[in-house]
Amino acid sequence: MAKNRRFKPLILWVAAACVLLIIAGLSSLPLLIQSDYLEQLITQTVEKQLRYHSSFQHLRLSFLPTPALHLDRLELQPIEQDSSAPLIVSEEAVFRPSIFSILFGKPELAYVLLRNADLHYTWRDPNSTLVKTVSLRGASVELWNVRENKPVRFKIRGKFLSDSENVNWSGKFQAASKDFQLKTLVLKTQASIDALELSRLAAWWGGELPIRFQSGTLSFSGQLNKDARTTKLEIDIASKIQNLVYQIISRAGTSQAGDYEARLHADLDLADGSLSVSEGSLTAPFGGPFDLETKFNLKSGSIAELLVKTEALHIEMLPQYILSVEEVLPVNLGFSGESQLDFFLKGDPALLLINWRMNLTQVTLSYSKYFSKPTGVPLVLAADMKLAGGRVLRGSFSVDFEQAALKGSLVNLDLKTGDSEFTVLTNKFGIEGWQAYFPPIQAFTLSGAVKILASLKGNLNRLNQAEIMSNVSLDHLQAEAANGAQVKDLNGSVDFGPMDSEIKNVRFELGDTSFSIEGKMLRQPDPRWLVGIQTPKLPVRDFISQLHKIFEAVQWEGPPVDWRAIESAAAGLFSSQEALEQLSTRIAMEAGRVVIPNLSFGVFNGDVSVRAALNYANPAPVTTMEFEFNRLSLARLQANQTKPLVEGNFFAVGSLSCQGPFDSEWPGRLKGRGSISVTNGEFHTLDLLGSLGEIAQLAPLGRFKSGTTRFNDVRGDFQVGDRKIGTQNTLLVSDDFQVEGAGDLGFDGNLNLRLSVYLAPSLSQKISSHLGENMRLGPIPILIVGPIASPSIRKDPMLIQTFLESLVQQQFSKISAKLMPSGRRENSQMPTAEEQVSDRAKTQTETSKAKSLEQSLVESGFGLLDQFLSKNKSASS
Repeated sequence: MAKNRRFKPLILWVAAACVLLIIAGLSSLPLLIQSDYLEQLITQTVEKQLRYHSSFQHLRLSFLPTPALHLDRLELQPIEQDSSAPLIVSEEAVFRPSIFSILFGKPELAYVLLRNADLHYTWRDPNSTLVKTVSLRGASVELWNVRENKPVRFKIRGKFLSDSENVNWSGKFQAASKDFQLKTLVLKTQASIDALELSRLAAWWGGELPIRFQSGTLSFSGQLNKDARTTKLEIDIASKIQNLVYQIISRAGTSQAGDYEARLHADLDLADGSLSVSEGSLTAPFGGPFDLETKFNLKSGSIAELLVKTEALHIEMLPQYILSVEEVLPVNLGFSGESQLDFFLKGDPALLLINWRMNLTQVTLSYSKYFSKPTGVPLVLAADMKLAGGRVLRGSFSVDFEQAALKGSLVNLDLKTGDSEFTVLTNKFGIEGWQAYFPPIQAFTLSGAVKILASLKGNLNRLNQAEIMSNVSLDHLQAEAANGAQVKDLNGSVDFGPMDSEIKNVRFELGDTSFSIEGKMLRQPDPRWLVGIQTPKLPVRDFISQLHKIFEAVQWEGPPVDWRAIESAAAGLFSSQEALEQLSTRIAMEAGRVVIPNLSFGVFNGDVSVRAALNYANPAPVTTMEFEFNRLSLARLQANQTKPLVEGNFFAVGSLSCQGPFDSEWPGRLKGRGSISVTNGEFHTLDLLGSLGEIAQLAPLGRFKSGTTRFNDVRGDFQVGDRKIGTQNTLLVSDDFQVEGAGDLGFDGNLNLRLSVYLAPSLSQKISSHLGENMRLGPIPILIVGPIASPSIRKDPMLIQTFLESLVQQQFSKISAKLMPSGRRENSQMPTAEEQVSDRAKTQTETSKAKSLEQSLVESGFGLLDQFLSKNKSASS
């Protein structure tokens, strides 16, 4: 033990001496090694192993803990001009060689450090043309074990388009600088970019971008792995875009702020350029995840397969985040819910094969207020297409909805110009239950079948100029509502063409009325329908009731119609069994106007002819009408009344106009004029002779009291306005007297007439024998006032006294006339047909409304429809 204690101080002294010797040796190395030699050694090593030329401002050496060369303001330039290596400028650089490699005469870099460096990478296209320069500023670069064909570790941090450090890249690689082969490359690296502002990225990219970023940041992380046993490079990428808001420069409005996240696992064969993505996904505000699988070749551009699939696509949200979608989706088309999408693509840029399928079963689909598909109703869209040259699309597509199956053939669609040509064809599908999808007719129960064939040729960007042809076949369609509205047995077809369209052999029943319709639509100069309608028998009150029920069932939103007033007026004129016979009409419909060039039918043992026009382009609609009634039986017209007012054969011609909607106030806006005649009739509520007999001086007439007044003819002109029908020249002719009348009949049924009665010579002599046998006593002034159902005949207080005084004083020259007063005919015949036409023409020239109607009739173009109907009739015969 004592011996050991004596050796301990010796050992300590020896150790201390060794340390001093090592320190002294290391301190003397700068004296032993020349700096020029070390500088040359490091420069040669950098050129050999890093393939860079180097230049710097200051150099210094350090030997602790290991020898190192420190360079200030170092610049490294790739030896080869077309090298893909970046240009490096560093404020400070440290190169640390391997001690053992120096001792063996083969210097190698064990460690390289670049501080506050700027790395500028020149990005070139395949033709070596400069595209962009990627700069990493304020970077820190560290390299370990920088040796030929040895694993080199590295770590890089810096700022890319950012004021703070946002790039972190590390890993290792092994490759030979000479005779480089992809197969021998070994790589394992991780990289990340944090919070890269998209607006700065777009500004760096430069050029005229179609969009402008208002906010949004990009974060990215990824891994690359490759070993020496394969040419395949494994790629794992994860990226996020947060708070993305952008604007399309060519249009107003911005997108909604959204977050996006994508992940990708792929294998890239560095030898042949084939890329295989086995696991890819995208999550976006409008749906996802979108699963992606693909195999394609980066060198040739050919795609072996590309599959995109998602179970949750929200189409209604697409326009909020992808602004260009709004231009594709039709206006007023709405979606709500999750749809499923399968998209498959393969081929090369010259010809791509596309197959896609979209399931909208769980989507609520609506178009304005006209169509609505609820969730759960199957709707599947599919297509099988070919894209030639990245521009022309061809192929087939289909739509399956309920029992309807639509098949389409796309001849071509030029994606650049929008020029297209395609056809579609459906099966004959039943529409039972389809009322649920069309809100305007939800109150109806539908049945029957429809078949559609259509084609389009033209530019999809200008559909109004495209040539569209279609045929819709209707097979026993029926619609019935709970309120009794019903359309039955609708058959026929409708053809739509680029120049005109046709309604052919359309037959249906509305209530108890059967209709047949033929028609034509002209597109030039403006689209308008020309329709001909016929029915052998139309029960008036049933027809009006059906129209009222249909308007109620479809919840009519057009101009208001006072159905109560119309039904009340119809009930006053027609019995429940009265019908219009052999009704035939022509109707022209165009934007803002409906014209009826001809409406004719038989009713009440006579005939009616009407022409009319409705202009509703302005806020206040204007309706004009001309009519002609020929020999209508007034007795039959009042068959449903217990006490008829008048009998006879009724003739009338005239025109009416109304400005405003058909609401409860429309009678107050009705105006018109015309002429009437009633022949061989009898007033059941008036007894002119009996009432005159109540006057003492005319008492002999009392024996002719009958309670009625028979007549041969009543004729006169009338005016309509202020809810009244007025006349100033009505003439009544009978065997016993003639009457001149003036006054009005209110729409409320009240009469206010002033009459001048002229007795026939036979009756005049019964009043006074002093009158000649050809003398007529008159005018006898009387008034008719009160309700038309029970009017009151009174003496005219202003004139009757003068007449009676002249009668008593036998001043017959004042109260008698030999001829018919006012130059009237003495016969009671109705004016001839030529005279009626002349009178109507005179009426038309007196009103601007009639001129407007004539112009509308000329513009309606119904000569073409008549030709079309005549050809159809000839063809059918």
